Amino acid sequence: MRPILLFIFLLLSLNILAQQVYLGIYVNEITSNDLKTLGLTNGIVIESVMPGSPADVYGLKDNDIIYRINSVIIRQENDLTGLLSTCKPNDQLSIYLYQDRRHIIRQVHLVERDYLHKDLYIFNYIHNPWLFIGINVEAISELLANVLTLERGMVILEVRDKSLAAFQGLEAGDIIISVNGLSTYNERTLTEAMNKALQDQPLKFSIWRDSKTIEINLDLSNALNEHNNSSNEVFIVGPDIFDSELYSYSRDKIDRLLKKSKTEIESDIERLENEIFQLRQRMNGE
Repeated sequence: MRPILLFIFLLLSLNILAQQVYLGIYVNEITSNDLKTLGLTNGIVIESVMPGSPADVYGLKDNDIIYRINSVIIRQENDLTGLLSTCKPNDQLSIYLYQDRRHIIRQVHLVERDYLHKDLYIFNYIHNPWLFIGINVEAISELLANVLTLERGMVILEVRDKSLAAFQGLEAGDIIISVNGLSTYNERTLTEAMNKALQDQPLKFSIWRDSKTIEINLDLSNALNEHNNSSNEVFIVGPDIFDSELYSYSRDKIDRLLKKSKTEIESDIERLENEIFQLRQRMNGE
């Protein structure tokens, strides 16, 4: 199973506990020698901060070292997770950091864990948008292109039942020629075209079907949902038409994510998967 599909199924099957709090950092332990070099006796290092998370909003950064939160001394990751397990949404934490060669304190307000659910949507879409909307594709052969008198295109091999693609009119056998005017001739170009179209919905698919070209508009916010238009917001629902959650993302956040490399996005998704796995264990009492 492709990783993206695993995440889609996790999104559909998981009911993330509303009272789980979300800070938005990934941490690692740091050696005693490195701590000593920095003049510290304890702490854990922040490997990455999720864009738009409470940690990001309140000024935590990659490579910061957390050595205390409120009155709790932080020596290892379990100290952090143990503290967070006792917190509630909107709680304020005083986080003691070694940041940019100085000691500072950041006041951070926690939010509901549901934000993790939200971020999985946008990470999954950006990583592989055609699978997110519910289609599996491959490039057409040179022979088929010659027969159809097409230069290039991506044929839809299958459409997932109840997906956004199925609901809004894409069909197996359709050949995607372009999205929002951008040619699509392999998985990379299709991904790039759909990502660029993310902020300019609906996505305008130029499709070869029944020996002619037709246009199909696909709205990622789903026509079943109503939302207020905002110049700084992009809406996305999914990946299936029965999903009721409609999330908005700032254009700045999307721009930051789109500038990340594929490897960085895959790393972010892997970390999110680990967090989901840990949540499932706690929910099942394992």
